[in-house]
Amino acid sequence: MQHIHEAIKRSELVIDASDEQIKHIVDIADAIYHEELIAGFVLEPGAFYTNGEPGRNWSVRQVIDHRAHKDPSLYLIVYRVVDGDRKGTTDSCTLHEFVEWAEEKMRPKS
Repeated sequence: MQHIHEAIKRSELVIDASDEQIKHIVDIADAIYHEELIAGFVLEPGAFYTNGEPGRNWSVRQVIDHRAHKDPSLYLIVYRVVDGDRKGTTDSCTLHEFVEWAEEKMRPKS
């Protein structure tokens, strides 16, 4: 909340809302952001994705299985880390988590 209060101060706007009301608005905005992020993402089983991070944080995951669900927070993805940190391990996450992690789908060299 302190960041929101600071942003309001810097904007020089007067906002008559409680902390709970402001948090509610921020939560709705966050949900909209995730809906838009997921709407533009096409998961391809077997495909390789990278987080695009520099140096030691860089990683590549291959989607090896998924359990679709209309609620993205219950949509499960199973992946194998094929390069970078934790190479050789298998793990899972929600579609939300994967979409936030994945910077881009990797394409084979032509």
